[in-house]
Amino acid sequence: MCHDTAPALFPRTASTGSIDGAICALCYAGATRGPRLLVLPDIYGCNAFYRGYAAYLAEQGAGEVLLVDPFAAFGELATVTREAAFQRRHRLADRAYVEELIDFIDGQRIEGVVGFCLGGLFVFELARQQVVSRLVAYYPFPQGLENRDPLDVPFDYLPALRSRHTVIVGDDDALLGTQNLQRLQAQARANDAIDLHIMNGAGHGFLADLESPDTARAAVAKRGLRIGTTTLLGG
Repeated sequence: MCHDTAPALFPRTASTGSIDGAICALCYAGATRGPRLLVLPDIYGCNAFYRGYAAYLAEQGAGEVLLVDPFAAFGELATVTREAAFQRRHRLADRAYVEELIDFIDGQRIEGVVGFCLGGLFVFELARQQVVSRLVAYYPFPQGLENRDPLDVPFDYLPALRSRHTVIVGDDDALLGTQNLQRLQAQARANDAIDLHIMNGAGHGFLADLESPDTARAAVAKRGLRIGTTTLLGG
């Protein structure tokens, strides 16, 4: 699991509303006239971490944050296990979902999107289609993912991509792998639209270390959180 529990620095603010339709989302109202943001979670969906993260972005200056639930049509996980999450995830048709997501983003006037893991893969596709100007992907999959309706493999189009996007990964991400990390580094060096940040000593899902007793790991997680927040909110 990338993350489950919300760290103490995330507010325990309840959502202020919800949206139901082709795209379902929880709404978190901010106190400012800042940008409208959208959060794409990992395969476990809208758990406590992502609800807290959406509330955190609203508190930090977003006008409103929409936490999208890609798996709303399939119901909650009966058991929160990796196997159950993957079984549900494979029911999602990635390409069709992202097409609906793009229409939703346009209709909701979203100005920034952040995605984690699977959601990070979706962010690459949003960058390819030049959907919004503020894009952040945490530990995404530039090598692509298998699916019954797969998206194009990011490695195939990243060299020519012109839409700037921020990618934040750990140098010890076993799901990304060393070869894929090196390939991503090479593409980022050749294309300044790829704003790549590599967190030293961090693995997949490193924001789970925000409250780690290991001060070095916690510092890396806080730096990664800060990079993404600054990109989304400006500054």
